[in-house]
Amino acid sequence: MQQIDDRSGAVLQPAREDLADEAIRDLATTLAVKTDNNRKAVERVERHLILVEHKVGWLFIVACSVLAIVALHLGVTVAMVLHR
Repeated sequence: MQQIDDRSGAVLQPAREDLADEAIRDLATTLAVKTDNNRKAVERVERHLILVEHKVGWLFIVACSVLAIVALHLGVTVAMVLHR
């Protein structure tokens, strides 16, 4: 923000404290935006992991069911062969 001298109309240089305050405000704003973006990214990853965990759980149940059916079928086949 430029300040102009009332008498001469010259542009005044801001004080160092003003520059430091402005830099701190800019950094704080940037940090807040990045923190918010990181929080949103973490929430997206958490939601994705929950979905993956759910799918892996169902895949495990299906795989165990298929293995149980195959084992039962194999056991029945072996029993029939041995019974002859």
